[in-house]
Amino acid sequence: MQFRTEIEEKQAAEPILLSHKILLMGSCFSQEIGGFLENLKFRTCINPLGIVFNPISLVELLCRIINQREVKRDELVEHRGIFSHYDFHSIYNSTSADDYLECVNQDLSSAYLSVKNCDHLFVTLGTAIVYKKVSNNAIVNNCHKMSKALFQKSFLDVSEIVAKLNELINCLKSFNNDLCIHFTISPVRHTRDGLENNALSKSILRTAIANVISGNPEIQYFPSYEIIMDDLRDYRYYKDDLIHPNSMATAYIWEKFCERYIPTKVKQKLDILNKINTSIRHRALVPHSAQHQGFLKDLLEKIEHVEQAYHIDYSLEKESITARML
Repeated sequence: MQFRTEIEEKQAAEPILLSHKILLMGSCFSQEIGGFLENLKFRTCINPLGIVFNPISLVELLCRIINQREVKRDELVEHRGIFSHYDFHSIYNSTSADDYLECVNQDLSSAYLSVKNCDHLFVTLGTAIVYKKVSNNAIVNNCHKMSKALFQKSFLDVSEIVAKLNELINCLKSFNNDLCIHFTISPVRHTRDGLENNALSKSILRTAIANVISGNPEIQYFPSYEIIMDDLRDYRYYKDDLIHPNSMATAYIWEKFCERYIPTKVKQKLDILNKINTSIRHRALVPHSAQHQGFLKDLLEKIEHVEQAYHIDYSLEKESITARML
């Protein structure tokens, strides 16, 4: 007897290898999948300029990175002594305009190299609900807790998103022709806008992505949203806020991700890396015992072996282990 509708995973046309460079951008769910990849020593860059929820702001940000367009002083807004930018995350907010510009432009420069050199780009769209400045109708990425009177909330049209995503794809193809582009939709529910509006928002995003892929069959879609809503579909897979998927749900999505993108030979290597990571996290009851010191010495030898065999870097972990040794 079958008790759930499991999503059947198919092998991706372009698998992910340990040597590949992976860039993940978009909503906070990018952090979840990116964290699994990072933990297993994939060459990963996660939201190098902060979280972005809506597709228009995300495309604008990526195009800005590609075109190497620095942030200028006159783009910043000052409110109660804090400088910010409507197109950027609040992590850059500063009491100094010069510090803001130095930090954000440095990250823009680093992000340029990440986009230029990456093999896989995962774009996670969070919402089709946007806020526009009343003064010029421009969509903002972040309102920075400014007065609500400055903004107007609205839904994006499917056609508007499709046009913007196609613009991004064309831009990326001319910039990094070998790049594999993947879209996904965040399973995090934006309940602050109401469940009806959240459902409409996700539907708009899914329809837009389907339209984009129909015209660009090389673009791939990973069903993060569908895995949560149609496969797991139970509140036990959510955190206490009933909005964000919990660790069990994200681990399940990661398994589905591996089924689709990670070839068998790489999975065998990941099993070894998982065992090493488990050993690194181990804390002994008697740290200075001869038995544990021998365990740490053996662990260092295993790490050095996989570093040479897989061309990955465990330097920080080795420093930590060395510090734990007599």
